[in-house]
Amino acid sequence: LALANGVALVGAAGAADSVIDCGGSGRHFAVTSGASVRIERLTLTGGAAAGANGNGGCVLVEGPGGSVVVADSVFSNCSAVAWGGAIAVRGRAALNISRSN
Repeated sequence: LALANGVALVGAAGAADSVIDCGGSGRHFAVTSGASVRIERLTLTGGAAAGANGNGGCVLVEGPGGSVVVADSVFSNCSAVAWGGAIAVRGRAALNISRSN
């Protein structure tokens, strides 16, 4: 799913009860160049990035200017054929992670 500017994904029940499972069928989110996204109180599991753009199993942050803030979240069982099993950042994008596993 491509995310554009100003998106906030917030789990109402907290990360333990707000789970998004891709089941190994693909990446959860691609944050487009120039977009600002917040991921909070979520568990992202089972993300997988393959093929020519096999970076960022759960989240791929594109630059220039892409920005993601992650808080109180969990990333598990994510994989990538290149780099960034859970999160990959490329092209002068920004990532800020706090209180997350």
